[in-house]
Amino acid sequence: MMKRALLVLVGSLFFLLASSQDCSLPTDSDIIATLSVLLPTGDNSIPYYPNLTGPVQYVCQAQGRRINTYRAVGMIGTFTPNPGDSEVTRLFQMRCYFGSWVAETGGGGISLPPSSIINATVRTDCYVCRRGFGDDTCRECNSACDTGLERCTGPYSDQCCLVFSTSGECSHDCSSSGVNYAASEETDYNCTCNKTCPDGYSIDSDCMNCTKDEVSSSMYITSSQFSSSLIASSTFFLSSSSFFSSSLVFSSSSFVALPSPSPVPCAINISNCIQCIGDIACCDQCDDGYIVLNCQCAQTTSNQLNLLFLLLIIPIFVAIAIALVNVIIIKRARLKKVAT
Repeated sequence: MMKRALLVLVGSLFFLLASSQDCSLPTDSDIIATLSVLLPTGDNSIPYYPNLTGPVQYVCQAQGRRINTYRAVGMIGTFTPNPGDSEVTRLFQMRCYFGSWVAETGGGGISLPPSSIINATVRTDCYVCRRGFGDDTCRECNSACDTGLERCTGPYSDQCCLVFSTSGECSHDCSSSGVNYAASEETDYNCTCNKTCPDGYSIDSDCMNCTKDEVSSSMYITSSQFSSSLIASSTFFLSSSSFFSSSLVFSSSSFVALPSPSPVPCAINISNCIQCIGDIACCDQCDDGYIVLNCQCAQTTSNQLNLLFLLLIIPIFVAIAIALVNVIIIKRARLKKVAT
């Protein structure tokens, strides 16, 4: 009795080990090797050197434990049994054994394909591809797997492959990938991050938190606090060829107006702050008499506001003045040229 139990245990472990090494779809060389095994009949005295003459049509694909891997496949192939022979089209099956494809010799071997499955959509809701389970060779999954991918990795109800996790493993749901992951028909049932962030923020690599976007500019402002985070950035170059003839050059990234993210209550107490941005502690609007500075509220005075206004308006007036001076210089140069 103990010996029999031991044999069952060893057999089960052997089966699990063999089935755990699933295969990618077979190559042409794998298929030709399979045909070489399936074609000989009788006393096997006739050698065969088959050659595929076109792509195969898959009629059955039994899902492996990872994405793009399979435990068995059934296909229709067109080939020449030997060089110079006429083409033939046959239905046959292959199974993955210890990570390699071998011919499935049981349940019919190689045969003429029924017309009902020629050019039909490949069946993936199966755990065995072998003749004896209908024209398409497909042995269906347990009914518990009739959602999502509608695939299985074995005949039992707990062996469903309904989604692919972020690591490519078959799973019932996306819980192993993370709390903010989900799968749907739009994502081909691959678990993807579905957390959204307000404008100006991006989800981090762990799909957990919203982080503020990096802005490659020397000044940025929000629509709700135009003057709260202003940094003047301008450069003046004086020309040596004429009096007060110069070019005012502004950084191309001087002003970038960011859209206002949706304000929410602050995660922590920020003095004199009315509301924050996103799900982080960064103030977006302060009480009267305060301005936003580095996500905090800084007290301001009328003199500070006037200075801020001057920082905005002076470069504009300077640019206009320089332009007028240049016009006058050009006109004087033309008059002088006409006079001479």
